[in-house]
Amino acid sequence: RHGRRHRQRGRAVDLIVWVLIASGTFELAYITLQAGLGQASHYNVADPFHFAMYALMGIGATLLTATQPMLAWELYRHGDPGRPAAYRQAVIIGLVLTFVCGAGVGGLLSGMEPPRTGPRLPLLGWGLQGGDLRPAHFLGIHAAQLLPLVGFLAVARRVARPRSVVWTATLLYVGVFLA
Repeated sequence: RHGRRHRQRGRAVDLIVWVLIASGTFELAYITLQAGLGQASHYNVADPFHFAMYALMGIGATLLTATQPMLAWELYRHGDPGRPAAYRQAVIIGLVLTFVCGAGVGGLLSGMEPPRTGPRLPLLGWGLQGGDLRPAHFLGIHAAQLLPLVGFLAVARRVARPRSVVWTATLLYVGVFLA
């Protein structure tokens, strides 16, 4: 248990966790600061400071989402067998989808500004006429929260086939994401 393999696995997980903490803290702090100042954090390149911060946000978001498949792999290989299989499955799928969908659309978003005309979703400002990828990005990055919640609830409610519930929720989630 305390051999070389255990130490390596521990270092890998430690690195993933510290990248998550650092990049997540930076993203949250800057977005909160900008909101407190009444200024946009995303797409704000009005001056050299905001241009640099937006670029750093992109790097932080890339690091944040890049940890997701690594974490999924570690959980797949070394997950707690005491946890229900449906829950473990939901966590791993959620992490993978967060990377594939969230980072995939995030990469597309970084090179384009959202549409500025037409009807908007209140509070969020997302365009309702199509062409705005922010809703898909939002769904993509939150798969790591929603799918584990589905797995947890399926197990907690003692559903007959909880893994089937997780797969069904995954297919529905991907369908909504693609729509």
